[in-house]
Amino acid sequence: MPPSDNWTEKPVSALEVLENATVEQTIIELLDSLQETEGVLRPGSNIQPKLAAICIALDDISFTKTDLVWIHGDIAMDHGTWHRQTESAHELACIYAAMITIEQKKENIARTISAIQKAAYFSGLAAGYSHHRKTVAVEKARKAGLTKAAISAEINNQLIKLLKSKRPRNGWPGAGNAAKFLAPLLLEFITEELKAKKADLGSVQSVIHNSIENDKNVRQAYIKTANARQATLTKNASKTPSLK
Repeated sequence: MPPSDNWTEKPVSALEVLENATVEQTIIELLDSLQETEGVLRPGSNIQPKLAAICIALDDISFTKTDLVWIHGDIAMDHGTWHRQTESAHELACIYAAMITIEQKKENIARTISAIQKAAYFSGLAAGYSHHRKTVAVEKARKAGLTKAAISAEINNQLIKLLKSKRPRNGWPGAGNAAKFLAPLLLEFITEELKAKKADLGSVQSVIHNSIENDKNVRQAYIKTANARQATLTKNASKTPSLK
């Protein structure tokens, strides 16, 4: 018998959407979010090797509380390119995600939940940083003519030279640091030697980041000139060990 016009559906509590939620499902959704941001920063890369490398660094204390505070400082200062801001927030999200794995193995529920909360927060922050800013930066690089194959090859060759010749005493502390320091020098080469007058610091920094992550020769040059921690993380990011 069809319901009458006066029939109304019994209200259902909105809390029911949480009824079947589990820690495992929450972590899977978090990993999906991290993978999405990782794909924006490093197209084609897998988040699992990155998390595995961080787990190792946390376990052997090659990554310390002081290192964590420094990255938090980057977020607090809220400066740099969209790529640097996204990298900092994403790195924190990945660190806390790795802590989830470690604390789960210890069966420490309170610390696991705390790590999930922090990982989710910084994952959302990274997504917010990257969405519009990446589109703008990549488009600026395209309009400046920096993505053309012939010009791109010359830019990468010059970038390799700069990574080696301008290497800090203890090595590059991160791709963001290298991009910020080398961008003015590479911009001078692009405008003077390649006559690409539309290039600016923002588009050049974007190109440096993309080249370090996606060009094999530039990536190798960065690994050889980076500090020990960055070199290890960059190498491990290209491997695929299981977190299990």
